[in-house]
Amino acid sequence: MDEEKIELPADTLALLQGFLCEKEAQDQRFQEMQLAAEKNFDVQSGKLTMSIFGEDWNISQFWYSEQTSDVLAQALVEGLHPNAKIAVISAPSAYVALKNTIQSTSIEVKLLEYDPRFAVFGKEFVQYDYNHPLRLPAELKRAFDCVIIDPPFLSDDCQTKMALTVRFLVKQWSKDTKLVACTGERMSALVQRLYSAVGIKVTSFEPEHGRGLSNEFRCYANFECKGWRLL
Repeated sequence: MDEEKIELPADTLALLQGFLCEKEAQDQRFQEMQLAAEKNFDVQSGKLTMSIFGEDWNISQFWYSEQTSDVLAQALVEGLHPNAKIAVISAPSAYVALKNTIQSTSIEVKLLEYDPRFAVFGKEFVQYDYNHPLRLPAELKRAFDCVIIDPPFLSDDCQTKMALTVRFLVKQWSKDTKLVACTGERMSALVQRLYSAVGIKVTSFEPEHGRGLSNEFRCYANFECKGWRLL
């Protein structure tokens, strides 16, 4: 018995074709960045975008909207000295916005991220798994003036382990260190307890994600800036 052929409606086929074409274009741009990184070219010339990095919801990836990324980037660099160092943990969209913001400065940035695709950013990428919070290069210890984190999971375990990483990275475990944490509202009490020594509080800024996110999300920080005030 011959198998019955399944035919999709024309509009469904058109949507599928559009999706496949978009994915092919993303893959092509990503491969070009990989080749550039391998040849030590400047992959960061021009304006960077997150468009080639599709979200992987299996590892809890939800990119910020462009507006949110820009607000965070501006807040991080505001008032920093010219040779400051910023660590971005599990927030690649904030990292990309930062790179666009500091192009003409000597501020250094490191991206600590689980997803190996971001290795295209060369020496600024550090492979990171919150399950091993201190498994980091020795030269990163007490090296950073400013840190932004976005723990991938809304659990006490994830938040606590990432706090260990932050403490490893910062030059001073005090209010002199700029710290931003973007995470769920229900993590508020734990976040403020973990970072009580640096004076972190809920801010007036509410981060948004490009594709929306069902969880109530908040921004916590230990400083005020043009983008927010402390509550």
